[in-house]
Amino acid sequence: GDDSNNGLSSSTALKTPSVAMQRILSNPNNRNTVHLLAGTHHNIINDEYMSICVKDYTTLKGLSPAETKIYGENMISGSGIVTFVNTSESPIVADFSISTDMAPSIYAWRVYNCIIRNILIEDSILEYANFMVGGPHSSMIIENVTLRNVHALYFEYGLRLWGNDILIDNLTVEDCYNDPNTDWIYQGNGALEIDNRGTTIIQNSTFINNLCDSDSGSAFARVSQFYGWGEQEANVIFNNNLFVNNICTNEVNLLHLSGSNVDLVNCTIANNEFNSRAAVITSGYTSTNIRNNIFSNGNLKEIA
Repeated sequence: GDDSNNGLSSSTALKTPSVAMQRILSNPNNRNTVHLLAGTHHNIINDEYMSICVKDYTTLKGLSPAETKIYGENMISGSGIVTFVNTSESPIVADFSISTDMAPSIYAWRVYNCIIRNILIEDSILEYANFMVGGPHSSMIIENVTLRNVHALYFEYGLRLWGNDILIDNLTVEDCYNDPNTDWIYQGNGALEIDNRGTTIIQNSTFINNLCDSDSGSAFARVSQFYGWGEQEANVIFNNNLFVNNICTNEVNLLHLSGSNVDLVNCTIANNEFNSRAAVITSGYTSTNIRNNIFSNGNLKEIA
């Protein structure tokens, strides 16, 4: 492409995705899309990698994760390869892959009705965080997202989310790891950290062959009620998920679920290594339901 083009067809494509985002106009009655063609996109302005910042009621869409790729590196703090406008409404990103070098892949603060669908994040090295979305009262749907071969120098090669209503469907985290650390500033969770004020549903997801290496005593995957947002009940539904061959060092918990109501249903949690007091630590302050699961980790305790 060429940024002197009008960007209205594949034959007159622009070169820089963020230029297209600057030009496009969208509103609740007229949603528009920036289409990413096949190939590897480098969003470079003035010889530096910059965020592709998705605006309200706008879609950033590739052809597929195999055909459309985005690469970026050395982003400033508080941004990612793909970033949403602060307090954005109804942004959608879909159908592409991301690889990074020392940069978060997706970053957003305060999003409403956000959809992240059919995204592959792979073969990346991060300083400390990969995928950070949400904030007070945020709502999001994350579907068909895969994280593969992601190396975090400190922690959080996976998803860190905050929100009122969160749906995760068909998330895969595999072959990811972080380096050990003892500095509390860099202590966090590995594959999944969610602060929930409302309902969080995690279903049909797979966590396999990952390492969470930390002295922090945190967790490989954690969903917890966030009390700073008032007294609203937090419901955690963990359904039809697979945890296999993950390793947690020191006192890192494998899976920690807490909220007003917790449902752990139809999950297989097997062949994981950990030194914490149980494979699953759960606390439902009103109710906890654990039904139809398979636990086989060879440790003394499976549930605390």
